[in-house]
Amino acid sequence: MPHFHRMRIFALRFHQQSRDLFLSAGWDDVVKVWDLRIPDGCIRGITGPHVCGDALDVMEMTVLTGSWSVSGSLQLWDLRSTHLLETVVPVNRPPALNGEFLYAAQFFSGDPYGDTLLCGGSGLPAVEIVSVKQRKVLGSFRVLKAVQAIDSCGTKIVYGGMESVMRIGAFS
Repeated sequence: MPHFHRMRIFALRFHQQSRDLFLSAGWDDVVKVWDLRIPDGCIRGITGPHVCGDALDVMEMTVLTGSWSVSGSLQLWDLRSTHLLETVVPVNRPPALNGEFLYAAQFFSGDPYGDTLLCGGSGLPAVEIVSVKQRKVLGSFRVLKAVQAIDSCGTKIVYGGMESVMRIGAFS
């Protein structure tokens, strides 16, 4: 595996428990896992996610990716084996006219168990709060244009993108 990306990098994320590890992802359809203690740096790769924004997160041994794709864009991966654990497809999500096309995805910090995800992009008309276990959209915030950035702190969620405004919501 090359120790560099072949195309643009759109997402970087440090592992919160293992501070020498960080991940990178972008247009080359590979999430790379880096270890600062290793001279070559890159220790493994996850092949598949087409990341076009801040759609990469890690919680303990689970990696979350949001791909810019028509469907099946929200995925969970095992950090150790790099195998796909699950493609999260909410059963109650209204069908997107032109696809999902995620730019942003992360674990919701208001859920310490990692069951709740946040996502947004150019295909979904909302920022979604998604339960992995229930396979449902638990809540959403309507948007008029593409969402390119999401963050959360406790029950607060902030998001923004092509509307040139930031919005703050709460979910509990």
